[in-house]
Amino acid sequence: MVLKLNYPCFLNSKDSIPVARKCFSENNITVFIEKRQVIATIQPTLTKTTSMCYFRFALLLLAMASTQNASAQKEDKAIKTVINRFFEAMQKRDTAMLRSTCMPMPVLQSYMKNREGKLDIISEDFAEFVAFVGSPSSDKYEEKLEFEAIHAEQSLASVWTPYKFYLNGKLSHSGTNSFQLVKTPQGWKIQYILDTRRK
Repeated sequence: MVLKLNYPCFLNSKDSIPVARKCFSENNITVFIEKRQVIATIQPTLTKTTSMCYFRFALLLLAMASTQNASAQKEDKAIKTVINRFFEAMQKRDTAMLRSTCMPMPVLQSYMKNREGKLDIISEDFAEFVAFVGSPSSDKYEEKLEFEAIHAEQSLASVWTPYKFYLNGKLSHSGTNSFQLVKTPQGWKIQYILDTRRK
């Protein structure tokens, strides 16, 4: 007889993980992730007492997994909020909000075709970018993002976001943003943005 105890495993919807990934195995108990579920499989011994001990141990492991997943969800939400505020600041031409989402000297780069038509890394000074965002203009900017992947640990996060950029309501270009964020006492901050741009 095999007892199975399922518990939700809240992973990113587009995380690239195997169909089943073993997390823990000891004696008669195995815990693994399968199809966004944490599953504990218990092979009971001959006595009910031993089986119940394993069952309680499985419950403890699943509770720990649930806590870790809830924490990861909270961090993902905080990271998304910072990135969304960065582009909201561009739309509102709010330089104070823009600076609040970044480290003091973030790196802004694009990998795109230069004047000769060859792909090249083009860097932009952050102070000049902030001045541009804050300058009076009748133009309206909107960047629509898709959060395709978020990978984070305690103090570092990497985010991959395909995007479409609209100027005055018309599609200007599209590509992908690659964000690197660091966690400070004030929360997550953007340190590096590398994007691609295509018509």
